[in-house]
Amino acid sequence: MLSNRNDEGGYKPGEVVPFPTRPWPSPQALPCYLPQRYDRAAIQELEMGPIGPWASGQVDRKTSGLTGTRPVVDKYSITKYSTQEWRRHNAITLQDEPIRNADRLEVDAKNCLMRSYATADKEFNCNTDLLKDRAQDVYRWKCETEYCIKSMTDEIFTLEDLRQRFKRALAILLLPESIAKECLDLRSNRLESDLVCDTAEEELIKELSLIAEIRRLFENNLADIEEQLKSNKALKARVEFDWSDKLISYDTETLNVGLNNKSSIVLMKPGSVRVPNEQSTLYSWEQFCKDNLEQAEESRQQSIRMRKFFEVVLLNTARDLRTQAERVDQSLAEKATCTDELRIRLEDELKKTLQKLVRIENLCEELREALRRMDLSMKVAQTRLDNRCIIGRPNVENCRDAPQCGLIEEIKSIIECIQSLEQKLHDANKSRVELLRNRGVLEREIMVKKKSLSIDRERCPPVRSFYPSASKISGLSITNS
Repeated sequence: MLSNRNDEGGYKPGEVVPFPTRPWPSPQALPCYLPQRYDRAAIQELEMGPIGPWASGQVDRKTSGLTGTRPVVDKYSITKYSTQEWRRHNAITLQDEPIRNADRLEVDAKNCLMRSYATADKEFNCNTDLLKDRAQDVYRWKCETEYCIKSMTDEIFTLEDLRQRFKRALAILLLPESIAKECLDLRSNRLESDLVCDTAEEELIKELSLIAEIRRLFENNLADIEEQLKSNKALKARVEFDWSDKLISYDTETLNVGLNNKSSIVLMKPGSVRVPNEQSTLYSWEQFCKDNLEQAEESRQQSIRMRKFFEVVLLNTARDLRTQAERVDQSLAEKATCTDELRIRLEDELKKTLQKLVRIENLCEELREALRRMDLSMKVAQTRLDNRCIIGRPNVENCRDAPQCGLIEEIKSIIECIQSLEQKLHDANKSRVELLRNRGVLEREIMVKKKSLSIDRERCPPVRSFYPSASKISGLSITNS
């Protein structure tokens, strides 16, 4: 921002700086180096030349026809001007007309400078306020678009969850349909005396019809949800583009508000005052923002209504299927308990095996730690013996005393302990390998038993035991096989 103070004169913007006055000497007291009153006639009459009362000499051969005689020249100087001419030259040199013109120009320039500063500061402050107001408007609409984007994003995620629920529900419908068909096939293998159309068979046929009707309903609802998702995503993308433009605009306005004369990024921008042809008006800008938000909100409300209705449809269809399944299961109550009990027993054995495996692994680690400690003890004993050698004990001092024998026995004992520990570690590793193999066998057996429960189709009760629950039918979870 421009400065509002004249540092040289201390005047404020708009104040007229007075023209400076210079003291002039009084006409009665003229300095000796300026022309005197009695010099004027002499200056007019006597012109400096080679001939005069101040010059003497003889005719110069080279300049005799032009200058007459040459001035007197001594060892240090040449007599060239008269005293009157010297004073007149001083007066011409000391004339102050250029200084007066410079002073006048200085005053006018300072007044113009202060007026320019005041005008520039006024325009700068006014435009800064306008930029702040514009930045606030852009920020307000940016916040509204952010809220709209967040609401639309949440709705899209929720609707996507509902779509996934429908897709899972359609996938889950294959399971009760296959179970009902398998039960009908199994009941068709009955002997002739029992091959009758009883209540269980009638309920199974009703169940297949209900599943087919629910599948058609789910497919239609899924198509409506996908169409609504496309509309929501398109409007969300439109609002996001608008938000991105507003973010850039807000950053630009904020940058412009913070700019001043001391900013390091200001540059000359030729052609910046040109108005683009595609520039929108304030009314069209506000109308565009309102239309985007209204369309997005309308689509979101429609999505909410659709989602609530379809959630009710899922709950009702799941309840109807479970009610029908319970009617069918009234005559098929027995389950494959033997296989299930065996699976539970195998899981208990697997748990015990894992616990034992953990203890064996801890034992192996303890044995390895013991071996490392024995290695340290062996190093200490061997170091002691080495220190007591001929170098450590010279001459007759190197005798076979009790410490020498004790250290040798200690090394033998340590070697025996190490061999024993290594043997135990070997046995523990073998036990660990056996436990790992047993764990793999048990895990495979448990998997086989679980698979047997799912693929066992010889009787209806095992088939009906895999009938999905109401939550799975409504798409809230995925069936584990």
